[in-house]
Amino acid sequence: MAFINKQGYWISENGWRMCDTAELDYSPIPGTSFKLGVRKGAPNIILKAAIARLHREVEPMITSQIGCYTGTNSMPNSNHNSATAFDYNWDNHPYQKWGTWGANRAKVDRIVADFRGILEFGGNWTSPRDEMHFELHFAEGHAGTEQLATDLRNGLWGIWAPGEAPAPGTPSTPIPDGYLQIGSEGDQVRKLQVGMNKVFPNYRAMPLDEDGIFGPMTASAVTEFQQRSLIGADGIVGPETKARLATYGIVLDGASAPTSPPAVPPAFVYPSPDEMTKQLWEQAFGPQAKGWPDLLGKLADGSRGKYPVEALADLHQNAGL
Repeated sequence: MAFINKQGYWISENGWRMCDTAELDYSPIPGTSFKLGVRKGAPNIILKAAIARLHREVEPMITSQIGCYTGTNSMPNSNHNSATAFDYNWDNHPYQKWGTWGANRAKVDRIVADFRGILEFGGNWTSPRDEMHFELHFAEGHAGTEQLATDLRNGLWGIWAPGEAPAPGTPSTPIPDGYLQIGSEGDQVRKLQVGMNKVFPNYRAMPLDEDGIFGPMTASAVTEFQQRSLIGADGIVGPETKARLATYGIVLDGASAPTSPPAVPPAFVYPSPDEMTKQLWEQAFGPQAKGWPDLLGKLADGSRGKYPVEALADLHQNAGL
């Protein structure tokens, strides 16, 4: 059958059609002999690539604790029911428990970031917290999802075809000195998180975990700050973003607190009632109330005088327009 109505739903939470086992690809996880049923096409390529990287770079998989497809689920529209999500080493990362990846959390965040926003990590959720869980973020037919799958088939990260593999535990893009981005850790990240929670509590990603680990949620908050500040929005805290944060009292290394308040644009000042009355009067009756017919009318010799509007009218008349 392949595509079915499952537990009252045709579509799972992330926008993929519900399926049965006829729609699964049981090929092994690249680099291993472990076979796992995952939704055919882009989901199979992307999710198995994520498992391969977690296994290779972070924590060896326990094959009895890796799962993707479910025939039924306690959450009826679960993405497991469409075979577009997987759970990884669930005894090591129990549902609703925080901090289960320990020192490896930064490595997980780097891998998730490499997947271009297409792989979502349940460890970034606040309710429910689900650190075993990974899923496709976008709905079926998303162009970026298909492009990532194509790139993986063509050798991205050397998983599905020969190519350059990312160095374990290192970000794909080196972090410049003094910059904060996904993969950064330490007191400066914690100071950023504490400050943003205090100053911007209504941002979409709030509240941030004040753990000193720069993950996707911190990057999301930084991106929103940059968008609202009308500066380049890339989720990376560099010199310009640090300078803007400092104006809100979030002073990171390399930035200075402002010594004077920012300039306030002067407010518009309306004219006094007398001045407004004068302006309205002159609009109706001409400057000094001399009357528009006299000001713009013809002179004694029949010419229009010096006023541009009247001269233009004569020009049109003479041209036969």
